[in-house]
Amino acid sequence: MGPNIASSCDSTVLILARDDTGIAAGSAGLKGYGIPFQGLAIPQAGAPLPELFSGSKGNFGAIIIFDAIAYEYTDGWRSAVTTEQWDAIHKYQLAFGVRMVRINE
Repeated sequence: MGPNIASSCDSTVLILARDDTGIAAGSAGLKGYGIPFQGLAIPQAGAPLPELFSGSKGNFGAIIIFDAIAYEYTDGWRSAVTTEQWDAIHKYQLAFGVRMVRINE
């Protein structure tokens, strides 16, 4: 995955939530300050993540996770984000110095 330390990162905030209501709640303050964001509603079946980086440039300056993106499955509650996707997010955070905020867990 990408460089050890990013040369640059966009200021866009990535909001991952279960639905548009979560995206709206996670973006309310950002809108008030004119901070750009991209929301992704992840259904129970899961969804691909947006491209986190391009070369040595990070596409997101922060990540907001709303409601843990958790759903009830037959084996209990868990996130619709896969282990591989969480690993990619965490590697991105380390490589690009990006912070994550988890809301309403």
